[in-house]
Amino acid sequence: TGRQPADSGLLAARAPRRDGFGADLAGALHLKVPSFAHYLDDAGKRCALVNMSGTHFDELAGGIVASDGFFEIRAHSYAQWGIPPGALAPLTMAGQLADLRVHPEDLEPSQLGPLVASEGGPTRPEQLRTLAKALAETSGAHAVATWLAEYDELDLCAVRYPVLTGLGGMFADPAQRETGKGAAWSLIALLDAFVARMLALAGNDAVMMVTGGTEARPFWIASGPGVAVDELWPEGTTLYDVAPSLLSWFGLVDPSM
Repeated sequence: TGRQPADSGLLAARAPRRDGFGADLAGALHLKVPSFAHYLDDAGKRCALVNMSGTHFDELAGGIVASDGFFEIRAHSYAQWGIPPGALAPLTMAGQLADLRVHPEDLEPSQLGPLVASEGGPTRPEQLRTLAKALAETSGAHAVATWLAEYDELDLCAVRYPVLTGLGGMFADPAQRETGKGAAWSLIALLDAFVARMLALAGNDAVMMVTGGTEARPFWIASGPGVAVDELWPEGTTLYDVAPSLLSWFGLVDPSM
């Protein structure tokens, strides 16, 4: 949104469901201010939000929202895995996108084995379950994002890859390991490949932004036409500056940001 949580209204991970069935993922329904995608949507730009936090029950008049709830593993098997209310808008995209999601039972031992083997030491069952869930949710988001980038006419595609945060402390922090060693470093290499694939689909005329980290320790990388090579962000730049910076690429300004 370009504003801090106290101003934007997105303060909690869960909120009452609009259909009355208990609590669910908080979404844009609870935001006090528009997100950057709504500014672009109002300007006639076609946007896709894939696995972005706070997008449950969100929708765009001319775009696509596959929320974090769309990819969250909530069933023991793929056969029982439906689409939660508010997780996909428009719902008419379900035929194209639902089967692109990845469930942990889709993963083969040969896909998980090298990741845990690189960690060293005995592997605990909870490590495998945590890794499978995080890898499945991230791979599903990537599959949907790449499908949209290839087959839809998008002006902007925003996708969140949660595999590292989804590890939940089950594996060693990459900062504490030798570069390239351990499961987390293997997943960083996988994320690099995901970003490279998105860039290949977007084309050389696209601007790519990669953001992450925390409010206290953010990182933010940009590349593409109009982005100076090796230029550092001004001192004091934060992740809250991403939204107004994205809007500026499309010639839009909100003075409140």
